[in-house]
Amino acid sequence: MKTFYNHIEKPIRPVVKLLRNSGFNTKASCGHEMWISIELDKTDDAYKIAECLRKAGYKNFLVEYEIVVMNTIQHNLKVTFQKRNFGGFEKIE
Repeated sequence: MKTFYNHIEKPIRPVVKLLRNSGFNTKASCGHEMWISIELDKTDDAYKIAECLRKAGYKNFLVEYEIVVMNTIQHNLKVTFQKRNFGGFEKIE
């Protein structure tokens, strides 16, 4: 039986699973470009996401947060991992 996570590209799948299990709603992800887009409710969630990833052993990533004001106010966050030999992100050993 296929799960939701089987539809996510393998290189980014463990990070998506970690963030979702930690209560963050991921909107989109890309395994070959190594990024995740996350839905935010509050600005301090950006720091909480960075800490969640760091505590899980991930490093060499960038957390970008933006507020877009149009008809409504949208909070967008993107996490991008440094690629390493096309093998994905690095994990602290």
